[in-house]
Amino acid sequence: MNLTTVERVKVRVGIDDTDLQYDAMISSFVARVSSEAERVMNRSAQTVARTTTFDLGRGQDSLSLPAFPVSSVTDLRLDSSRSFGSETVVDSTTYYTETATGILFMDVLPSIYGNGVARVTYTGGMGASTEAFVAAYPDVAEAVTQRVAQLWQRRDEIGLTGVSGSQGSISRISDDWASDALEVLLRHRRPARR
Repeated sequence: MNLTTVERVKVRVGIDDTDLQYDAMISSFVARVSSEAERVMNRSAQTVARTTTFDLGRGQDSLSLPAFPVSSVTDLRLDSSRSFGSETVVDSTTYYTETATGILFMDVLPSIYGNGVARVTYTGGMGASTEAFVAAYPDVAEAVTQRVAQLWQRRDEIGLTGVSGSQGSISRISDDWASDALEVLLRHRRPARR
């Protein structure tokens, strides 16, 4: 899901909204930067129903769901054979989810552990659509817009680290996220498993 819109970027870089000649390029930047932002935040942004399988360590009593806030948890299944049949559904009164952080806590330590032995079906994410996301997380949308605008302004220089000529040379120090935009993304980063 895109975390900003082509229109927001065009306003930011001063392109008239009726000028469509750059829309495809800006759209590809928006998609790329949105994916980068999700990686930096270590979370999935789009609110959808999803099923996620987890490794479970000995003594582990929580799972960090990758998409939050969590709207609902359909079920938690624990199964050492990893078939996840209906008999592996855990009683919903024995676990709870911090919806804002996406951390699912089990009241009792599971008796099984290993790779891929826990499966959670839930609905979570930051927005069901780009418009809903922008409304709910305007700071992240602005950080993404800022990064896309930065790439747009340097579109002819992407990958270029320096230029030398008869009158000297110019080197670019960094083509990373601006520090203020990166700070915004890190504030929304998925917490580590507890």
